[in-house]
Amino acid sequence: MTSEDSDSIDMTQVKDAYKKVSQKRFKHYSNGYKGDRWLFQLTMFLIFGWLFFVAHAHDYKLDYYECIDPNPYYESGTTCKNPFYEPVTWKNQESLPPGNYGTKPGPLFQSVFYVPILFLAISALANHLIHNRRRRE
Repeated sequence: MTSEDSDSIDMTQVKDAYKKVSQKRFKHYSNGYKGDRWLFQLTMFLIFGWLFFVAHAHDYKLDYYECIDPNPYYESGTTCKNPFYEPVTWKNQESLPPGNYGTKPGPLFQSVFYVPILFLAISALANHLIHNRRRRE
């Protein structure tokens, strides 16, 4: 036995291991459509990674609140309950008059809703093109 024989990989073992791991890879629907679970799991990891990135970019805090006056055309004297009620800063008032408080989140934070939908759409399209484009009706 040479050193080459001990370093070589037995491809039958690799194929058997892959076959065992991928037994539940696909979800088969009643109409014959096939869904790739690995592709959708990868998409979910990408979505969670995106949400983590956005949260990290905003230092894990949302420091913005907008109190909207129900009738801005006359002085109604209404106030909003302060969700950030803490002593020390502007957050120490229990009720706030209408206006904007704190730092308004930018477009990166606004993308939290749209980017996951985009990831899911790309994943569904890739699943269709890879596994179901040539299926028979």
